[in-house]
Amino acid sequence: MGLDYSLCAILPRNQAPHMLEQLSTVLDATSRRRIQNLAWSPALQTSNTVSQGIAGLLGIEHEQTNFYAFSLQVKLEREMKAYLVDYPFNCFDQANVFGSMYTSVFAGAEFLLVRMTAASSDMSRVLENSSAIHKLWAQFAKASKATLAYVDLESEVGILLFPKSGDCIIPINDTFACFEAPEFDLDEMTRFMRQANQV
Repeated sequence: MGLDYSLCAILPRNQAPHMLEQLSTVLDATSRRRIQNLAWSPALQTSNTVSQGIAGLLGIEHEQTNFYAFSLQVKLEREMKAYLVDYPFNCFDQANVFGSMYTSVFAGAEFLLVRMTAASSDMSRVLENSSAIHKLWAQFAKASKATLAYVDLESEVGILLFPKSGDCIIPINDTFACFEAPEFDLDEMTRFMRQANQV
């Protein structure tokens, strides 16, 4: 089974109208054009506590609702080449397109989660180890007035990127799966994480 590491940012729900504008600043030109004229609202309600997706975003081939294929615009460290020998990315000498990042948005009554999941185990390792990507995601978090941002490593400990850096306590073992569960409560998880990480 491959790795599904993710960049995650949790924002107050009242920041939602500006979220896509801020997200577009870390995306490549093609991804940016897809969302640049949209203000966020959910595409569907999935439970009593969670809505999800991006209303008005036209899907492309192989995309599903709330599973959008975006790419980042970043200049990676040269040592990241070791993970990407089988990929044609040209983002080591200048900022350029990196990755196919399966992007999802979940919203509770109080908080909104943006999650970008790497499409392969190799790209997951880049999310885990690239300081450039950590810095880029922290910049997005700060600009969007996020409560916290982290790298989800599919375990109880992730990498906290904003508002401080270090290990991050995550209250569930596999957030990738749990976001889809009917009983999942984003607001409850967010409050737990804030308390656990004292942010």
